[in-house]
Amino acid sequence: MPGTARRRVVGAPSEEVVGLDRDPTEIAELLATGGSVVIVGVPGSGKSHLARAVTAELRRRDLEPVVLRPGQRAPEGLGEHPVPGVPPLVLVVDDARSFDEPDLEAISRAAYTGRARVLLTAETDPCTQASGLPPVLAQLWLDGAAVRHDLQLLDDVTADQLISCVVGDDVLDSVTRAVVTQRSAGNRMLLRELALDAAEAQRGGGHEPWETRRARAGSRLADALRTVVDGYDEEQKLALALVGRLDGIEYSTLSRVVRPAVLDALIGRRVLRETGPHRLLHATAPIAQEADHRLPPGRVDAVVDELIGRMLTQPGVGTSEPVMRAAAAAWHSGSDSVPSPGEVDPSLRGEVLGTAAAAANAEGRAGLALDYVALGFAVDGHPALNLEASRALARLHEIDEAYAQISRLDPATVPVPELRRLVRWWASMIAWNPAGQTLADIEEWLAAAGVTDRSVLCELDVQRAEECYLDLDWTGGERNALRVLAEPEAGTLARLRASVVASMCAAQLGRGSDGLAMLARAERINRDPVTSRPVSLRTELVLICFQAFTGVIATSVPPHLDARLRFAVGVAAQRKDRSGLALAGIVSGVALGFAAGDDARAELEFGAAIDRIDRIEFAVFRPLVGNLRASALARLGRVAEARQVLDEIDIEQLRAHRLFRYSRHIVEYDIAVAAGELGTAEAALVAAEAERAAGDAMAGPSVTDRKRRQSLDRTIDALAPARSESPADRVLTEREHEIALLVAGRLSNKEIAQQLFLSVRTVESHIYAARGKLGAGSRRELGDRVREQDARDRVADGRL
Repeated sequence: MPGTARRRVVGAPSEEVVGLDRDPTEIAELLATGGSVVIVGVPGSGKSHLARAVTAELRRRDLEPVVLRPGQRAPEGLGEHPVPGVPPLVLVVDDARSFDEPDLEAISRAAYTGRARVLLTAETDPCTQASGLPPVLAQLWLDGAAVRHDLQLLDDVTADQLISCVVGDDVLDSVTRAVVTQRSAGNRMLLRELALDAAEAQRGGGHEPWETRRARAGSRLADALRTVVDGYDEEQKLALALVGRLDGIEYSTLSRVVRPAVLDALIGRRVLRETGPHRLLHATAPIAQEADHRLPPGRVDAVVDELIGRMLTQPGVGTSEPVMRAAAAAWHSGSDSVPSPGEVDPSLRGEVLGTAAAAANAEGRAGLALDYVALGFAVDGHPALNLEASRALARLHEIDEAYAQISRLDPATVPVPELRRLVRWWASMIAWNPAGQTLADIEEWLAAAGVTDRSVLCELDVQRAEECYLDLDWTGGERNALRVLAEPEAGTLARLRASVVASMCAAQLGRGSDGLAMLARAERINRDPVTSRPVSLRTELVLICFQAFTGVIATSVPPHLDARLRFAVGVAAQRKDRSGLALAGIVSGVALGFAAGDDARAELEFGAAIDRIDRIEFAVFRPLVGNLRASALARLGRVAEARQVLDEIDIEQLRAHRLFRYSRHIVEYDIAVAAGELGTAEAALVAAEAERAAGDAMAGPSVTDRKRRQSLDRTIDALAPARSESPADRVLTEREHEIALLVAGRLSNKEIAQQLFLSVRTVESHIYAARGKLGAGSRRELGDRVREQDARDRVADGRL
C-alpha cells in the first residue's frame, strides 16, 4: 500500500496464501497430528492453491504426502487396515469429484481406520452453496472423521492484498484495483487473471481504457471466464446477460422476466450487486459478457425487446433508465421489433431520448448523443434534448452552437428542475469557455421571460462563488457561497456546491477549522437518513477531495477519509460509471497521494486519472491534475518526465483562471528545485505569490507557500557564495531562454516548433512560462527583454 514498492514480474505465480479463512500451517498441523480435512469452495476459490501450500508446509515438516490429481488412481492397499509400526499415509486428493467409486471408497475407509490422514478438495455449487462432495466423502465430516474447511468469497480488503501479491503494490492505481476486485466477484482465480491483464494493458500503453476491453480469445483470462460461467444454468446465464446489457436495471423491473429466486442466488454469489434504495442491479461485466456469448443468438435481444415494449405501451409500468437507453438504441439502429418513436407518448419519447443522449455524453460519445437529439427534434422538442445537444457540441468545440442550443429556448416554458440544470450547464460553460458570454447574459435571458424563481437564480450565485475561487478571490467566493446557503429555496446541489466553496475559502483565509466544519455539514446533507450511505456518489467524491485539500491547508486531515474513499471507488466500479471512475481517480490522487505526502502514490493515481479524463466530461480538470502529477514527479527526482507532463497541458486553459496560473508557477517551482535551478525556483515562487496576492490581498501567503519560501531561502543562503549566474540564467531555463531568443527573431510558434523539433503546444507552454517569470506583457516584450539582457551580459563579459 502507500509507501511500499513491491513490483512483481507480471505473469509470475504468487505462492502467498492470502485471507483469514485459509491458514496452511493450521491445516498442516491437523494432518500431522492425525486428523483429516475437507476443503470446499466455489470454482476459482483457490482450493488447489491452498492444497499446494499445505503440501509444501507438510514437506517442511519432513512429511512426504502422496498427492492424487484427476486421472490418477489411489495407491494399492489404501483401503486395508493399518499395519502395526507403519506410520499413517498423508494423502492429498485434489478435486475429489473426479475420482471413481472404488477409489473414493478406499479413500474413505483409509480415513476412518487411520490408515491415512486425508486432505480433500471439492467444489460447492456456485449459487446454492451445496457441497459437491460425493456422498461417501461427505459422510466423513458429517461423522466427525474430518474437519470441513469452507473457503469464502474474497472480501474487498483481501482482494486488494491478493492483487499486491500478484502484480505488486505500485503497478495498478486505486480505481483499476477496485474494478478488478468488482469484476472478480470474489473469485480468486478470476481476480488473478484480471489483475495480470490490467497490469499488461497498463504497461503496454494505448488509448483504449482497460475497463472497456474484452478478454482476448485463447488467453488465460478467457479460459478463467469460461470456467466460471460453466457453473451456471441457462436461466442464471440469461439473468447475468440481461443485467450486463441493462446495467443499473431495477430489481423490480427485471423480476418481471426473471424469477426472483434466480436473482437472489446470483446476488448471494456476488456476480450481481445491488446499489441504492431502488435496488439497482449491476453485473460483473466480463462474466455477464461471457454468459451473453454462451446463450443462443437472439435470446437476450428478445427479452430486452419485451421489457421495452412493456415500458413504452403499457400504462402504469413505469420508466427504467437502462430500458430507456435500450429503447433509444433500438430506434437509432432502425429496429422494428419495438414500438417506433411516433407510436410513443411525446413526453415519454422525450425522456427516453434525453436519457440516452445524457448517457452517451457521459461516455464521451458526442456524435451518438447528437443522433439521439436529432431523433427527438424530428418529432418534437424537449428541454433535455437541448441540454444534451449543448453538451455534445461543447465537447466537439462547436461553442457558439452549444450556447445557441440553450439560449433559443423560452425559459418560461421549461419546468423549474430542468431550468436549474440548463442554467447550471450554461454557467459552467461560461467558466471554461466564455466565448464572449457572461453570467449577465443568463440573467437577461431569465428576466426577459419573467423568471424569478430563487432556486434558479441561486445557480448563478453558486457559479459566481466558484469563479471567485478559481480567481483566488477567497473573500468574494465566501460571500457569494454564504448568500446561497442563507437562501431557503436553494436546491440541494446548489447548497452542497456552495458549502464546498465556502469551506475552501475559509481555509485559505486562515480559518481551517471553519472550513472543515462546513464540509462536515455538507457531508451530512449528502447522507441518507436511514442507511447513512451517500445519496450522490459524485458529491461524496468531491467532498472527500476537498476535505483532503482543506485538511492540508488546515494541517489537520480528517480521519477515515481512506475508508470513505475505498467505499466510494468501489461503488463507482460496481456501477461502471466512467465519469464517476474518472473523478474517483482524481480524488484518489489527492487523498491518498497529495494529502498523505506520498509522491509515488500521487504520481500513479494522477497518471491514471489523466488517461481517464481525456475521454470523458472531467477533461476541464486536466490542467490541475497535470500540475499535481508534474509536482509529484519533480519531488521524486524525475525532472524530465515532470517537464514533459507540463508541456502537454493546454496553454489556453491556463489563461482562463488565476488558480490555474498559480498552480502552474508552483509546479515550475517544484521542478526548478528538483533540477537545482534556484534562481528559476525563486522567480516561480515570486510569480505564484504575486498571482495569489492579486486574487485576494487579504488572504496573505498560504501555509504551504510560507514553507516553500523558508525552504528556498535556507537553500539559497547556504549556496550564496558559490552562485554567480547572470540574471537571465537565474530566471529562465535553458530551453525557455532558447525559445525566447527565437521569439526575439520574430519567428512564429510553428516555425520555432519546426526548428527545435517540438510540438506547437510545447513552444506555447515555454513562452507562457517565460513571460510569467519576466513579467513580459507580450511576445515582443519577452523577446526584447531577453535580447537586451543577453547584450548586457556580453558587455559585462568583455565580449563586445
